[in-house]
Amino acid sequence: MLKEMLRLFLRNTRSKQGRSAVEELINSGEIPRSGIEIEGVISAEKVPWIAATIVVNGQQTTSWFLVDTGASIIIVSPTVAQVLGINFDPSNTVIVPGLLADKFQIPCNLVSAELYFKGKGISPDTPIFVKTPVELYVPSPDSITSYCILGRDVLNEFDYEIGFAQKKLRLDVRKEPNGAISVVTSIPTFKQD
Repeated sequence: MLKEMLRLFLRNTRSKQGRSAVEELINSGEIPRSGIEIEGVISAEKVPWIAATIVVNGQQTTSWFLVDTGASIIIVSPTVAQVLGINFDPSNTVIVPGLLADKFQIPCNLVSAELYFKGKGISPDTPIFVKTPVELYVPSPDSITSYCILGRDVLNEFDYEIGFAQKKLRLDVRKEPNGAISVVTSIPTFKQD
């Protein structure tokens, strides 16, 4: 799978240095754990964060996501939902259980989206973005959720390391991703009305 992703990158890159490095990697037969790395940050409070661009129906914004290895889903904050033009529909909700499933539940709408993570690849002069389709859980505007959460539904596509002592977070695209992850060299831009 990684070889196919690298070949796709090869078809879409214009950088001679990037093309040469990717061709060498493919021809060597020695594919590392990943040729594509995404970096996040660890806050002073030892909380891991990663930035991603969210695209929904032609609207996009970039936001920081709290990396929660215990969460199974992606939740976007009501503020981010508003920027994306997502209107909460109380008649079409699913209940997301919280830490205390019987006492703390969040009504959410499900919205299809794409996430783009900016990555580093073999060639530093060619941008790489890892794109993955997702189902966003969008809580009601009066929700106590004030930040975005990245859960296992996306994290399972990566090998990841969280180094609290080093204050580093790194995601590597798996050799055999589980879902529809792809590598692109740009994020689509949309004409704003």
